[in-house]
Amino acid sequence: MKKIVIIIAAVLLIVSCSKKYGIETSLQPVPRSDIEIKKEGCAVIRSDCCDIYLEEIDSEKWKILLGNTIYLDNDSGKTFRFPKLLFFHAIIKNTADIPIAIEEIVLNYADSAAKSLDLARLRPHVKSPMYDIFNFSALLSPRRLLEEKSCLGKIKHDTETIGYEFGFIQPSDSIVRIIAFERPPIELRTMKLVFVITLAGRKKIVDFDLVRTEYRTTGDFTKPKKDKHRDDED
Repeated sequence: MKKIVIIIAAVLLIVSCSKKYGIETSLQPVPRSDIEIKKEGCAVIRSDCCDIYLEEIDSEKWKILLGNTIYLDNDSGKTFRFPKLLFFHAIIKNTADIPIAIEEIVLNYADSAAKSLDLARLRPHVKSPMYDIFNFSALLSPRRLLEEKSCLGKIKHDTETIGYEFGFIQPSDSIVRIIAFERPPIELRTMKLVFVITLAGRKKIVDFDLVRTEYRTTGDFTKPKKDKHRDDED
């Protein structure tokens, strides 16, 4: 336990001290009539079978995740860097009265359709010792959310989630998924994240339109403000 506490403290110290300069990018959900965007940054789509909350995991949200011991390798050293992949934090709540299953999650851009990375396909991207602090098996494993919460910043994954072994989602259950993709080419501005859901022999598609935004971390440029359409209520 003492070693874990030391790792967490090192993570938070390194992140807080390593201010980045230059251009940073983020993927933001495009406002639509069927999308509610929370003030904390996550977007939600409510359908007839499920509610899905989605947000990109940027450097600030990695800091939040690494404050949870379940996502740390106990024997890791203190030097690390964030994975150079695209990660999303999603919560899928089954609002139907029968089980549902996530058949696949796909990122569509240009003429490509990239499936989310499983552990075997992710491993070649994180072979460097700089990534040894991460427990990628735990990161990619579904977990049941025990509290009625929506955005990553409000969830204590260590105490408010538990492992989930089912290959489907039971009625009323909310499942946390951390989803990884290879990063699309930087010149692409728009893409679509698609959840393919099955229930009672039929398929349901839930998709989020995403747009890439850029901002400077120095000078007179600041991170873009939240869109005026975003909901200020949690």
